[in-house]
Amino acid sequence: MIFHPENLPPVLVTIHPSYILRIRDRAAANAERMKFVQDLNQIKQVLT
Repeated sequence: MIFHPENLPPVLVTIHPSYILRIRDRAAANAERMKFVQDLNQIKQVLT
């Protein structure tokens, strides 16, 4: 989720990447990784 505070740069709220490494179920880890990548792509679009 991206917040746009007034008079400040956008703020991305996402999980900590190490969380993905700690998930034991590979399917669940892959799903979380895809969500994380989507979050990073969102902020990339905001910044470019």
